[in-house]
Amino acid sequence: MWSFGTFTFTGPRPPPRSERDCFLCPQQLPNGTIRSQSRTHEFQPSHSSGNLALARALGDFEYQKNANVSAEDQVITANPEVIEHKITEEDEFLIIACDGIWDCLTSQQCVDAVRLLISEGKELSEVAEIICELCLAPDTESGAGIGCDNMTMLVVAILHGRTKDDWREWVTQRVKNRVGHPTPETLPQSIHRAG
Repeated sequence: MWSFGTFTFTGPRPPPRSERDCFLCPQQLPNGTIRSQSRTHEFQPSHSSGNLALARALGDFEYQKNANVSAEDQVITANPEVIEHKITEEDEFLIIACDGIWDCLTSQQCVDAVRLLISEGKELSEVAEIICELCLAPDTESGAGIGCDNMTMLVVAILHGRTKDDWREWVTQRVKNRVGHPTPETLPQSIHRAG
């Protein structure tokens, strides 16, 4: 689902308010709400048994039982949300991560952390490792489960024809000169460490 110069996004997250928001800061909705491009479903805890965040579209048949609507219009569906983003000269990188990351950091916090770490000279694999470490729960006994999930993260450089070193210098200068979203000078606190 890729074409030259375009990102195609698929996944269970709610659609963004705009294409730019999709790339930089997808909309976060409160637990108990699913929004797709054509509908919004709100659940009482008794309807989702608190399992909605862990639900998957392939399976979880208890959320797909409404005989009055098509398979595509069920509460949980295997039909992905697809959003395309035209790559521009402003785009620096692409972050691909699982919910173990997004449960702990907002999209903007993740973008900020990636930009900061790149500007500090870190390799992309090191950037991903540092962010995963940042998301780890300080202890697993707290009961919240946040920071205890599987965590996978991939940062893809959008080189625009530059070498890797030239790209790193370009991003570093953009951070230093506050081009684009202003990047904080420290790593963000993940949701379970904020306080």
